[in-house]
Amino acid sequence: MSEFEQTLSRAHRGFVLKLILAAAVFLVMLGTVFLALYFPRGVSVEVLPEEAGEAAAYSIVEGRAMFLSNKAILISRQATAKVSAPGFITATVPLSAGEKSVRVELQPAPARIVLTIEPVLPDIEWTVNGKETHVGERLEMEVAPGPVSVSIDHPCHEVETVRIEPGGGETVERHIDLVPVSRSLRVNSFPSGATVILDGKKRGETPLTLDGLGGGSHELELSLGDHLPVRDSIRVTNRAGDLVRDYLMQVKSATLEISVSPPGGELTVDGRTVASSTPVGLAPDRQHIVHYRKDGYIPLTRQFTLDPGQRETVSLALSVETGKVAVRSVPPAAVVLNGKPLGPTPQTLTLQTIEHTIVLDRPGYRQSEIRFTPDPKLPLLIDKTLEREAVAKLAESPEQATGPAGITLKLFKPSGIRFTLGAPASEPGQRANEFLRDTVLDKPFYAGVSEVTNEQFDRFSGGSSANPSHPKTGISWAEAARFCNWLSDQEKLERVYLLDSAGNVRGYNPRATGYRLISEAEWEWLARVAGRSGTHRFVWGDSVRIPDKTGNFADESGKGVLSRIIPNYDDGYPGVAPAGSFTPDPNGLYDLAGNVSEWVHDVYHLAPPAEGAVEVDPLGPQAGSSHVVKGSNFRTARVSEMRSSFREGLTGPRDDIGFRVARYVYGGEP
Repeated sequence: MSEFEQTLSRAHRGFVLKLILAAAVFLVMLGTVFLALYFPRGVSVEVLPEEAGEAAAYSIVEGRAMFLSNKAILISRQATAKVSAPGFITATVPLSAGEKSVRVELQPAPARIVLTIEPVLPDIEWTVNGKETHVGERLEMEVAPGPVSVSIDHPCHEVETVRIEPGGGETVERHIDLVPVSRSLRVNSFPSGATVILDGKKRGETPLTLDGLGGGSHELELSLGDHLPVRDSIRVTNRAGDLVRDYLMQVKSATLEISVSPPGGELTVDGRTVASSTPVGLAPDRQHIVHYRKDGYIPLTRQFTLDPGQRETVSLALSVETGKVAVRSVPPAAVVLNGKPLGPTPQTLTLQTIEHTIVLDRPGYRQSEIRFTPDPKLPLLIDKTLEREAVAKLAESPEQATGPAGITLKLFKPSGIRFTLGAPASEPGQRANEFLRDTVLDKPFYAGVSEVTNEQFDRFSGGSSANPSHPKTGISWAEAARFCNWLSDQEKLERVYLLDSAGNVRGYNPRATGYRLISEAEWEWLARVAGRSGTHRFVWGDSVRIPDKTGNFADESGKGVLSRIIPNYDDGYPGVAPAGSFTPDPNGLYDLAGNVSEWVHDVYHLAPPAEGAVEVDPLGPQAGSSHVVKGSNFRTARVSEMRSSFREGLTGPRDDIGFRVARYVYGGEP
């Protein structure tokens, strides 16, 4: 194709394109006229405020419609329009075919302010429109359009106030230079003439005015001759104006260092207790009184007057203070002073005036302990009459006591009573082993009010008997002795019975205060003499007739069981009865006659006493193969065996033999 033809072709295509474009514009205009004619009732959108309406732009975000200026032509019955204007917040408006117009009020868009300062400080307080808003080196925030007042506060700079009036959606940036705080300081001292040092630099003497103090803390120091230095921290801020400080200079105190001998006493200065190891500050140019005292020493007082700043050292050494003490006792006794033996009384002593303890000690007498403090002016007399140990111990002992395992004991005080053990040959039923023995009981003792029961013995043995309230029977004398040692252990008393490594009894300690079996002499004295007028054959008296409820013997209830019974006597028990079931004797003791016989402490022997011999608190030989059994039992039917002097010697247990315990109130020679 030639160049001409090509040019002609391009011109033809351009003409066709313009023709199509003109046709399209015509069709749009024709469509608009058609819509306006076909839909004559569109919805007008009124936008407030006026300045927003003048610049408003409209668009459809939902439904089918179109805008001609501010009028929405709805094709669908419902639609949603978006209205926007510069400086305002975009709003959406619902449109409906039945409406003629709608009104929408656009809200101003927030403004933004960005404020910075010089110098840059991290702790600036920003207050916007009177409300504290932020602490930091800059302020960046949104605000409502219109006037804004911003206050900028830092303690070391003057307060600055910035006023801004941003428009909606506008960003305003400002940079503010802060003015440093500057104040004057007036320094006065009393007395005047003190050297003033501020922040390490000497600035002059009081009275003094210092100008140009910047914000922040400043260290102030005043010094003046014999006066104590004054240090103060001055803080300058924008909260206050010029400063004035008045200082009262105090005179330097004096110092007193005190050493004392001996240590541990009471040291006072002007009546105030102080420690000797700590220097004491004192007001100068006045008199001070130092006093030191300790028990057992002569107190010391000194007076001091010191110059300002003077440092003095003083030593206070006390002298021992003594007093005279005379010590006497009846009878003479060994003197032990503070644990050190001094010899027998009387004693005349010179002692330090502190508390001392003297113990007066004599065998057989209650030890006497005296605490005292000698008087340096008046001699002290200690004069004591010692009490016999036996008398003191007896005075402390109750009339009735409960021992281990619940055993009840009663106190008896024979006090040297003399009586005769055994029975004369002329007494009906007397046996050859009932020697007449002249006896004295002197030592007070406790005796069980009844025989030891099964329940009480079970606490020692760990057993569980069928009849807990019955007397314990069927045990050997040695088993009864070991039970007594166990009782002693429970009360931490010295054991009476001496055992070998196998647990066999090899003797006894007559001086011990632990539990033991009642002695034959004690048993017979209780059964025949104690609490009675004279000496009697039976526990109940001298009549062979047994009073009712006296005891458990071989009675009518034992017919068919026992080989021999007592006619016309019925105690209700064919066998062993519970301990304490019958009427007690005049001493309040149960079952000395009847129920079960009793092992006693003594070894059984058949050697008659020497002529004219008197036995005092006899306990018998140390060891032997058999031991004495006293008292009748539930099998006894013969009157001769019911006599209190009746005695047997046995080696082994029997089901009608129990035992009763006793113990001395105090130890010592038997």
